Amino acid sequence: MVTNDWCLITRLIALAVFAFAGTGADANALEVLFDNLAQSSNGYSGVENTVWPAQAFTTTSTGHTLSEVSVSLWNNSGTTGGFQIEIWDATGAGGIPGAQVGDAIYSGLAEDLSSSSGNSLTVSGLNVTLTANITYYVVVRGTSLTGIPEPPFGEIPGGLAWDSSGTDTTAKYITSDSGSSWIGPFNNSNQYMSVVAVPEPSTLAFACLGGLTLIWAGRKPGVKAAA
Repeated sequence: MVTNDWCLITRLIALAVFAFAGTGADANALEVLFDNLAQSSNGYSGVENTVWPAQAFTTTSTGHTLSEVSVSLWNNSGTTGGFQIEIWDATGAGGIPGAQVGDAIYSGLAEDLSSSSGNSLTVSGLNVTLTANITYYVVVRGTSLTGIPEPPFGEIPGGLAWDSSGTDTTAKYITSDSGSSWIGPFNNSNQYMSVVAVPEPSTLAFACLGGLTLIWAGRKPGVKAAA
């Protein structure tokens, strides 16, 4: 008859094998953290060099790795120049956008965007670590946007358009001074976007292996199993 320790070890090995087998599936499973692209329209928010909209999304009880972001962004005025899409945390006072997380997830040119509303720009292949139960923001900001020439005034400030839905589900803020202050949250719309991420692998396997280690370390050499 085997000891209770060996019975438990056998069960933990089986659980560990099962958990590790499930880890591969989890690693390929995508979870939608935010998606309102199918909702009704409510106009758009402007994006300029100093005017940046920020749309919130929140992780679940599991940590994630950000995989893909889509925003309904277009060029509404013949604007040229650069813009960026960034991820910000919510460490500002009262949960407003606080600081950028890592590098920009996308840098592009206004002239490469569609000139029609309703077109989405999708950024995939991302690898940004997101903490569980945390609010983040997708921020779109101009970096060197310039509008069309208007003599005798020369080049005017350029702008992009980020479409808005007619539904308010989570916080939306706008800054007009390059992030020094934010106004909102607005209660009549959200920016059109989707956020897709990969959940962290299950921790069950690691817990099982930890149990195996503790049991093995607690057994004294030379002690035979009870008959």
